[in-house]
Amino acid sequence: MLISRPGRAVARALIPAALLATSLGLGTAPADATVVLRPIATTVLTQAAVPVAAVPANSAALIAARRAALARAVAAHRALVLRRTNSVVAWALHHVGAHYAAGATGPWGFDCSGLTLAAWRTQGVHLPHYSVAQYSVIRHVSLRALRPGDLLFYFRNGAHHVSIYVGRGLMVSADHPSVGVRLEPFLFSWFGTHFTGVGRVLN
Repeated sequence: MLISRPGRAVARALIPAALLATSLGLGTAPADATVVLRPIATTVLTQAAVPVAAVPANSAALIAARRAALARAVAAHRALVLRRTNSVVAWALHHVGAHYAAGATGPWGFDCSGLTLAAWRTQGVHLPHYSVAQYSVIRHVSLRALRPGDLLFYFRNGAHHVSIYVGRGLMVSADHPSVGVRLEPFLFSWFGTHFTGVGRVLN
């Protein structure tokens, strides 16, 4: 469908606003920002493609139309993030019981960062291997903001570990060869004393 010249002007005006709102309100995905931003730009273009004649030619109405389109784009983005995060959690739970293998990223074995890398790779997000590298590129959020799909990091006293939070105080973690990939409390025992922080992949 072709967009008239006024329609293209609306689209050009909306896309920067949507991306700015993403940066200020929702944040971006440090690991792969393109993956996060593309759905918003696509959605905004779709909204901008409505007949321009339907928008009154005064500034207040135009601003209202832009805000409505942006709100729809943001809602669509949030729904997309939720679907992708739920898919990562389901993938992680499905791999409970898998073998631990140092440096492995699957499919037959994982180390801790190989597990988180492989989980998010299913959604087209590319994280670096090794927990320290993942911690350095990911957005840090507070423990109070913790939600399923977030990564949990443990670095104190020389320990280096990362796992996937799956909700209800539990994480899926590739610990060491004797236990493999398992489901366990994320602040229990050793993990409670070595907890460092939370990282968010998609915002």
